[in-house]
Amino acid sequence: GENVVVRSGHGVGKTAVASWAIIWKLTCFPRARVPATAPTQHQLYDILWPEVGLWIERGGLEDLLEWTATRVAVRGHEKLWFAVARSSNRPERLAGQHAEHLLYVVDEASGVEDATWHVIDGARTSDGAVVLAIGNPTRRSGGFYDAFHRHRKFWHGLRVSSENSPRVARSWVEEMAEKWGRDSDIYRVRVAGEFPRGEADTYIPVDLVESCVFRDVPEGGPAELGVDVARYGDSETVIVARRGLKVLWLRAYRKRGVPEVIGLVVQAAKDVREETGADRIRVKVDDTGVGGGVTDGLQDVARDELPWLEVVPVNFGGPGNERYANETAMMWGHLRELMASGQLSLPRDDDLIGQLSVRKYRVDPRGRIRLESKEEMRRRGVSSPDRADALALAFWTPDELAAEPDIFWL
Repeated sequence: GENVVVRSGHGVGKTAVASWAIIWKLTCFPRARVPATAPTQHQLYDILWPEVGLWIERGGLEDLLEWTATRVAVRGHEKLWFAVARSSNRPERLAGQHAEHLLYVVDEASGVEDATWHVIDGARTSDGAVVLAIGNPTRRSGGFYDAFHRHRKFWHGLRVSSENSPRVARSWVEEMAEKWGRDSDIYRVRVAGEFPRGEADTYIPVDLVESCVFRDVPEGGPAELGVDVARYGDSETVIVARRGLKVLWLRAYRKRGVPEVIGLVVQAAKDVREETGADRIRVKVDDTGVGGGVTDGLQDVARDELPWLEVVPVNFGGPGNERYANETAMMWGHLRELMASGQLSLPRDDDLIGQLSVRKYRVDPRGRIRLESKEEMRRRGVSSPDRADALALAFWTPDELAAEPDIFWL
């Protein structure tokens, strides 16, 4: 048996292949065992495991295999012949598997922590054990990266690009190329199935953003909205809702006037209140330009009708501090800090991930961080970071941070 590692673009059918491998091992090898893992509970229990159940059903294998939410067993041999979903946040539970036919399946393997990789690497060396590791190549370190580089003699490595996958729409590939450029890290990772280069002047590297997608974070916390109001015909008005450390959803609209945007934000605030049961909703609005009209309108509605709605105007061009040249840089600095400390859970949204990971920065003559402006981004042909700015607003807590100046860093 050979250990196989596959790096791929988005939408090529990774999870289906991982589930086929699990079913193949169970149906073709006596008393086989298949521990399967993924970096997040969501990927493991909500995506991979239901996919296994789907293919058991499609293959007409229900008489042979019994599927439950965490296990698949060969009927009549449930104790000795099974596959099991093991969360990677307790790697010790992956270890200690002994069987003549052992297959470890690792989905979205680039995001798996080093401790789990050590267990998998240990398993790889034992007789009769093989590993299938599969995923988007999101970061330039860790066991998945090593399998293609310094440990490649131990692995059979494959790459599957979305560019030539029959399962991926050409239009999406072209859109990604047009928005971000074929040489951008976001295109390399999500489309070409290549590791990021790690561009030096990018403020938030793509591997940091990717590590936050569907991340498991504690429940609860304040319910807040960030609203970035479109300034140009082709940019978006974006509303991001969060509860504590988790982004609940993102809504984007084009070509909407001020009164309509006010209505959309009020509706969003009501939705979040209903969804979370929070007794108070705070909305932070980009108050520059057109946004000023939206802030005024929202403040009127809050004062007259919605006492539970708190409206906070924020000025992206506002003054910075000794580390950041302006309020935009301060907000993004705070976002980056949350990401780096593992305190942020993002949805899988290509545009959001792209916008977060292509914005460049420079250091000004006073040694402060200055992010490139929306206009500069437009001039070099990448999307205006409307979704990323709305996210930064949603997590911006200027009153709390004022008492805690050390949170800013680079």
